Amino acid sequence: MRTNIALPVNDCLAEDIVWKEKVAPLLRDVPLNIYDVCEYGVTEMINNVIDHSECDKISVQVTIDDDYIEFKIKDYGIGVFNKVQKKLGLEYPHEAIFEIVKGKCTTDPTRHTGEGIFFTSHMFDQFFILSGGIRFVAGTIFEEKSYTFENRDRIGGTVVVMRISKESKVEKKDVFDKFTASNDDDFGFSKTCFPINLAAQEGGKVISRSQAKRILVRADKFSEVILDFKGIEEIGQGFADEVFRVFKLTHPNTRIIPMNTTEDIDKMIKRALTANV
Repeated sequence: MRTNIALPVNDCLAEDIVWKEKVAPLLRDVPLNIYDVCEYGVTEMINNVIDHSECDKISVQVTIDDDYIEFKIKDYGIGVFNKVQKKLGLEYPHEAIFEIVKGKCTTDPTRHTGEGIFFTSHMFDQFFILSGGIRFVAGTIFEEKSYTFENRDRIGGTVVVMRISKESKVEKKDVFDKFTASNDDDFGFSKTCFPINLAAQEGGKVISRSQAKRILVRADKFSEVILDFKGIEEIGQGFADEVFRVFKLTHPNTRIIPMNTTEDIDKMIKRALTANV
């Protein structure tokens, strides 16, 4: 079954009403845990269009088959990567992906916390964003987040695709809890993971202090930051020193935790941690 919903973006459009009147009736027979995830993802992505896209129309496509539920949300606005790039002063639009993946990235902090894309990408089995010729891939079934450049959809706008199995056991609360630091008594969004492969040079390298500083932008907003080195073959002495010694000295309330490191990376980290000040 496939249902297409076309909507004007104006002051009367509200994501909760779209969900209640247009989408929810299509999901009456799905388990509650999947319903909750779908409600969260769809309303968050529609709200992003309303508040950020600068467009006048949106389309929502709902596809339900024997195995999966899929949502495809398309707007015709400025493009998510382009907007984040301009707002944060990034050199290239694909750099916006790494900032979004960190969490707490928003172009309008007075109205948004920057959590919607982050948590949605961790709830759905498959999560895609296509905008400005860049395709970002995430979701629970992928071993790592990645992006590619494509030669289509350069006319502007953003397409978000979210897919979840009808057999999924994911619980929305468990995903939120996963990103709460162990020392956070308020149970907030205080823990995150930075996939370093999204910021690395060709050949899987992060070498310089400048790279380290860019990677650690907004890391101080979290109590715990996991640096995932999967796919990284080499880190430089300057990078290691900046991340594991200098940042620790200047941000004692943020714990940096490396994971998926190679033996050579472990040696470089140890060298930074034992360096004389």
